[in-house]
Amino acid sequence: LSAADLEAGAVAYLRLAGVVGVAWMWLRIAAASPGSGALHRLNRSTAEFHARVLSAEAQLHAAQCLSGAAVTALDGEQWLAAQ
Repeated sequence: LSAADLEAGAVAYLRLAGVVGVAWMWLRIAAASPGSGALHRLNRSTAEFHARVLSAEAQLHAAQCLSGAAVTALDGEQWLAAQ
C-alpha cells in the first residue's frame, strides 16, 4: 500500500473503529447487566441495535478503508464524466 492509499482510508478507519468499539462496549454492558428488569432489557436492546443495524455501517467503513486512493486519482473531467 502506498502512503496515498493509507491516507485515503484514514477517516473511514477511524469511523470503523468508533462503530465497532461502541458496539463492542454495548455488548459487554448487556452481558454484564444482571437480572431481567427494565435496565437489562434496555441494555440488551441497545446492544442488539448496534450489533444488527450498525453492522452495515461498519461493513461500509471497512470497504472504504480497503478501497485505497483510486478515487482520489481522478481529475476534474473524470469526476464529471462519472456523474
